[in-house]
Amino acid sequence: MNLSLLLSQLFNGLQTGSIYALVALGYSMVYGIILLLNFAHGDIIMVGAYAAFYAMTTFHMHPIVSVVIAVITSTLLGVVIEKVAYTPLRKAPRLSLLITAIGISFLLENGAQLLFGSDTKSMDPIVPGNISLGSVTISNAALLTILVTIVAMAALTLIVQKTKLGKAMRAVSEDMGAAQLMGISLNRTISFTFAIGSALAGIRPVSVRLPAGIAHHGLDARPEGVRRSRSRRHRLDPRRDDRRLRHRSSRGAGLRGRPVRVERRRCVRHPDRRAARQADRHSWPSADGKSVREGSRTMKKNRSAIRIPMPLRYVINLILIVAVWFVLNSLIQSGVITNYWSGILITVGINIILATSLNVATGYLGQLPLGHAGFMAVGAYAGGIFMKAMPVQELLKSGNTGAAIPYILLALLISAIVAGIFGIIIGIPALRLRGDYLAIITLGFGEIIRVILTNIDSVIGTDFTYGAAGLKRIPKYSSFTLVFICVVVCCYIIHTVMKSRHGRAILSIREDEIASESVGVQTTYYKTFAFVLSAMMAGIAGCLYAGYLGSLYPSTFKFMKSIEILVMVVLGGMGSMLGSILSATVLTILPELLRSFSDYRMVVYSLALVVMMIFRPKGLLGSYDFSLSRSLEKFLNRLTGRTTKTQKEAAENE
Repeated sequence: MNLSLLLSQLFNGLQTGSIYALVALGYSMVYGIILLLNFAHGDIIMVGAYAAFYAMTTFHMHPIVSVVIAVITSTLLGVVIEKVAYTPLRKAPRLSLLITAIGISFLLENGAQLLFGSDTKSMDPIVPGNISLGSVTISNAALLTILVTIVAMAALTLIVQKTKLGKAMRAVSEDMGAAQLMGISLNRTISFTFAIGSALAGIRPVSVRLPAGIAHHGLDARPEGVRRSRSRRHRLDPRRDDRRLRHRSSRGAGLRGRPVRVERRRCVRHPDRRAARQADRHSWPSADGKSVREGSRTMKKNRSAIRIPMPLRYVINLILIVAVWFVLNSLIQSGVITNYWSGILITVGINIILATSLNVATGYLGQLPLGHAGFMAVGAYAGGIFMKAMPVQELLKSGNTGAAIPYILLALLISAIVAGIFGIIIGIPALRLRGDYLAIITLGFGEIIRVILTNIDSVIGTDFTYGAAGLKRIPKYSSFTLVFICVVVCCYIIHTVMKSRHGRAILSIREDEIASESVGVQTTYYKTFAFVLSAMMAGIAGCLYAGYLGSLYPSTFKFMKSIEILVMVVLGGMGSMLGSILSATVLTILPELLRSFSDYRMVVYSLALVVMMIFRPKGLLGSYDFSLSRSLEKFLNRLTGRTTKTQKEAAENE
């Protein structure tokens, strides 16, 4: 390589590095203030590119004016996004902000495609021509990019270090609460930060000749803990509370030997002690606020609240599950549910397994893994390769489904084990980190898995995964009944684990990891356990996915697949299994219902996602989990006029 070529490539590298430096500066400022992984930052670059393109081509403006318009457009867009989408979620969990940023990214990307089309648009460089330094040729655009980057970095340094707003930005990044107590306006500071970050993003697309039609995709608030009851032991008995208040009132008023009856801010003097005792015994307020005589009988009646025994609860749940399967399967067999919608139901079941499994690591454990699609890919390829090597295809074609069941069960087991092994390999070192660092590591793991599946054949010298061409001719063994059974089994396992000692340890780590470790909880073991359980469930979902499609491609398991699963978990409610089930069902069926509006469906989908996060930042159900047995108990007690202990305590504490 000659010297001139080396210098030319060096300047090209400096140009590209300068562009990414401008983007990174804006991104790091936003992240440093509110710790937001702003996935919409790349789409703000796209909007600036379109603004410069139409200013130069349609309105024939000067290139410098086009640059100014692109910067102003990006700045205003960043401020509007912050005010509309991020400000209402200032006190929401960080995952809600993350999902909102993803929704904004989807909205901008699909909205731009709808308005401007998907074809590539190009424009001339801002500064045409080249400069020759001997045998080295450097474009004016490269020099302009490097110069603009140096000026922007110097100006940003002065703003952050020397100005009052810069000091406010540093204070907010260190401690937002303390900065607010010192009189710093959070809204103004954060809006100013978004404005600077978006302005730097607006400079990027006009610094070099780039296609303007290509969309640049997106480059501990802890979940709500368990609220402790504030009720005291003495509040269980209103008579004890009345005696305590009567004694205090008598002592404070100087009424020696003269009892005073206290009833909800009103004092009633009785002529003698005996009358006071009679009134106290027979006239204390009941749970509904009315005066009830013969309170002892009422207390005895409340103790006899209906309780469904544990074996009967499992029987009731089993009857409900069988009834749901029978109804859906009957509709499929009769043709009421077409083959197309039966396939959608299978996809719903697979997504339910993925969402509930990720909920173990995200909702119950309180971590943020972004490589769930990697575990799904491992399970899918493990199950697909095994089933392709077995004579399952011949058995299914001959109608001998019973003989194929052992192979199917073995494939599911192999997928779970292989995915669990990868979960151990990744989980032990990765779970030493937390928050965004864990997210980045798991994101890298997912991408590594995809790259390995694409290139492993060329390394080992044989056809194993078939690379980018895909693994094809996999037996289609995934039926509605099989997926339904797997959903029930996976949900039961997760429910049982979370009700056990392991589940309580996992929840304690979510609430306070340091406190859990101080009382003897082996945090590394339980975090790894939850991570491996989540990975194994994802492997089972991947195996079912391979048996449903019959072909696998590494491109299916990109980063956005993990984001889709995370959206299901957060939208349903972190720590709520019913929420994950509902959100997986809705987010799978909704795009299909909007398919007739093919041009607008992704815009509507992303807009609904953003609106949902603004008004329900903790998800559809929050941390609520439905229990059929508990609902039946409440209905029967209400029907018979009985009150459970919890209901009685809540009524007395009002």
